[in-house]
Amino acid sequence: MAEEAKPAEEPAKEEPVAPPTPAPAVEDKVAAAKEQADRLEAANLKHEELVKRQEALEVHRQLGGTAEAGQETPTPKEETATEYRNRIMKGELKDGEG
Repeated sequence: MAEEAKPAEEPAKEEPVAPPTPAPAVEDKVAAAKEQADRLEAANLKHEELVKRQEALEVHRQLGGTAEAGQETPTPKEETATEYRNRIMKGELKDGEG
């Protein structure tokens, strides 16, 4: 019963703790990350401008008639028997004929 005789302990008082200050290495990393983000943003803006210019050039090329799409080589017209006979009768010969 000697245990009961001990006086009750007072709760320990906590001292206010200041928030930890970031280490210099962390601040350097944050600054480097911000710098990298700024450079990346600038590069993205420049790339966007170049893409717009490329699109404008492609539109100009397509509308200018120099696009290869949709163009077919003209097929030579076959000469009918009547046309051949008339040409021979007139004396018109192509190179390599007759």
